[in-house]
Amino acid sequence: MNAKRLAPARTCLLLVGYTPDQTRAALDFCNRMFFWIPRRQRIMTANCSTLLGDGAIARRLRGWQVTVGSNRQHEFSGWQEGLDVLRAEFGDGFGAILVNDTVNTHRRFSLPRSAAFLASVRRPPAVGLTGFRSGLEGGVPFAIDGQIARRWVSSYLLFLGADALARVHHRVWYDDLNEACVTGGADVRTFFTDVISPNLSSHLRRWLFEGGWYRSESLSAANAARFTIKARSIINEIALSVRAQHPDSGITDPFEQFPTLARWDRRLKRWRMALAEIGSRLREQVADNGNGRGWRLR
Repeated sequence: MNAKRLAPARTCLLLVGYTPDQTRAALDFCNRMFFWIPRRQRIMTANCSTLLGDGAIARRLRGWQVTVGSNRQHEFSGWQEGLDVLRAEFGDGFGAILVNDTVNTHRRFSLPRSAAFLASVRRPPAVGLTGFRSGLEGGVPFAIDGQIARRWVSSYLLFLGADALARVHHRVWYDDLNEACVTGGADVRTFFTDVISPNLSSHLRRWLFEGGWYRSESLSAANAARFTIKARSIINEIALSVRAQHPDSGITDPFEQFPTLARWDRRLKRWRMALAEIGSRLREQVADNGNGRGWRLR
């Protein structure tokens, strides 16, 4: 048996940075969680060039490769630009962990979530698409560009094994498809095209314009450009998952592989939310007391 064929493909790490605070936190997360990846196999695309003048970021990037991104389409153009650099150096035989600098901002990456992802990526054969799955309500099928699927991977953190990268021809940014799916403009009825199925269009309209997302707001001429690029990034996220997953194996969700860790993560989330609510009430009480509206011991 050829020993070379049995050797596991190298794993590279691609981070896209935007803002100093988030980039510092994301670099700490990456250096801690992915310590086993050699630093020369890590690259950060700086979608804001001022990041490179930040001394704290420079210290965290010691040993990494760095490239300046165009920021034409948020993390997807940044990942593609970083991937092109890595591919020129390492060829085609590698897998890649893709990280957005929001990885530890909105998701509050708990220890169980981190452990589940890390175990899934390092568990043989771990060559396909790995990440935390999303989908339409009830897991109903949807269509994009003529392909039918049920799930996609959230793009704040995902792993594309060597075979998954080969299936997408080492392309993770689909600007032509994104423009074909999202017309844009201030009319919500024509914002999306029929390149995606009606149920996916409805889901994305609710998410963007009807309160589904934390920055959701009604579509208008003032915000149409911003929502157009956001919608195209979501389309790219879905298309990447649809194209990268194997027809037989689909997506590997870390929490489905390790359900005990999923239960721990849900419990931690409930505790965080309960503590946050208690803290909010205490702050309101302190504010009321300070304004003379609350009851106080005398």
